[in-house]
Amino acid sequence: MILIAVTIAVTAAFGLFTNEKPFVLDAESGEASATFSELNIIGQTVFSEKGDTYNATFAVENTGGCAFDYSLELWLPEKAGLENAVLLYIDGQFRGTLGQIFASQSQASFEVGIPLYPGEKYSHNVTLEYHLGAGDYYSLAQKDFSLKIGGKATQLFREKDHIIFVRDTYELLQVVDNFNYAGYTMRLAGNIALTGDLVFDKPVNLDLAGHAIDCGAHSIIFDYESSEASRLFSSRPSV
Repeated sequence: MILIAVTIAVTAAFGLFTNEKPFVLDAESGEASATFSELNIIGQTVFSEKGDTYNATFAVENTGGCAFDYSLELWLPEKAGLENAVLLYIDGQFRGTLGQIFASQSQASFEVGIPLYPGEKYSHNVTLEYHLGAGDYYSLAQKDFSLKIGGKATQLFREKDHIIFVRDTYELLQVVDNFNYAGYTMRLAGNIALTGDLVFDKPVNLDLAGHAIDCGAHSIIFDYESSEASRLFSSRPSV
């Protein structure tokens, strides 16, 4: 028997929830629709000397009726050599030089792994660095590059992707009480304010996804007979 009480205290203001609204487990209705930023980065425009960095924000918004995952799509149509001296970082993570990324192709894709529910937004930090140690061969005066960054959305389905979105306290309780969520990731699409103890009777993967659970005077309890561990985590920073 596993009996663990976890209390998460978050100060926030929440509205009241009722059980009169329709509940869609996976937000599969409607069509996938997304708004992506589009970045067009020209080397000679953003760099003046070695050691320079260029920072940009890439934003995505789910404007459709279904949940989706997405990827960042990058294009480097022409290579002149300077790309070998330019480092790419996405959200602080080094992805390689542009020369390495586009060594054998003109297009590259980076999976993000941050599903978005209808109405949700997210922004990524993109950084390019003109390497300080680049030799004279990599000269802005002689060579340049043009990098384009966009996005691609892929609709998510509950049965295929094993993900359940919950927007508020009512939907969370509906899933816990009425759905066999074993093997699924339960992902918050909004903040949660508990009105009583939240009891999981089977292992669960609970992704806060940057949102918060306000337990108040209540607890999150894991009460099941299994050697499988539950996971309480957040796939992205606070919204």
